[in-house]
Amino acid sequence: MISKKTMLLEAYSLLYDIETSLKNLLLKKLNRQQHLYVNDTYANILTHVETYQLLPITLNDYKLLRQTITIRNKVCHMKPLQQSEITLLEKAHRLIQTSNQRKKVFKPYTTFR
Repeated sequence: MISKKTMLLEAYSLLYDIETSLKNLLLKKLNRQQHLYVNDTYANILTHVETYQLLPITLNDYKLLRQTITIRNKVCHMKPLQQSEITLLEKAHRLIQTSNQRKKVFKPYTTFR
C-alpha cells in the first residue's frame, strides 16, 4: 500500500507538470504579457485554455482536466487521496503531454448548446 505522503508527492509532481505546461501554452499561443497568467488560479488557467481552444482535445477531455481542480485543492491542503485520483491525474498528464505534440486537427466545439 502506498503511503499518504508518497501519493501526495506523486500528485504534486503531476499537477506541477500539468499547470506549468498549461501556463507555458497560454503564454506561447496568446502572446500576452506574462503577468496575466503566471499568477492566475489553476481554475482560471483551465478556463482560458478551454475558451481559446488551445489544445487539440475533445470536450470530454476538458471535463477530465476540470476534475483535476478538486484534486489539486486536496493536494494543496494535504488531504488524503484515493488511488483513482492519482490515476485521473496520470490521464490528465498524458493528455497534456500528447496534445502538445499533436497538431490542431480537430473540429472546434462550442460550449453553448
